[in-house]
Amino acid sequence: MQKVVMDTNIFVSGLLDSNSYSHCLIELFLEGKFTLLVTRPILLELREILTRRPLARLANRKVGDFLSVLEKRAKRVFPQEKLRVVKDDPEDDKFLECALAGKADFIVSGDRHLLDLKKFKGIEILNSRKALERLKAC
Repeated sequence: MQKVVMDTNIFVSGLLDSNSYSHCLIELFLEGKFTLLVTRPILLELREILTRRPLARLANRKVGDFLSVLEKRAKRVFPQEKLRVVKDDPEDDKFLECALAGKADFIVSGDRHLLDLKKFKGIEILNSRKALERLKAC
């Protein structure tokens, strides 16, 4: 089974737009079609962003239920190495750290800082459409 790291923006996009590639990725994760890798910093950022006021279109219960399922089903990894790769947005380094520690097959992001890297230590960085192609789904 493929191991995948998903950037926070993929979750936000997928939860807000049920017709998006990102939504399809979330559905595939919930169906157990790939292993989602997460770290504590990724989970904290996701919880903080999904519970912000501007995202009030998402019912609090829906967000709470989703986060609960995500925390139970995702594989938590514990990076040993602190990276300094993404100069323009150091917060993005946590996704690279997660991917490296979990030996991810690829990272999914909509963030140009990560996408511009294209690859990190052999781990591809893909947008949601290309990730779905890689998973041969939707």
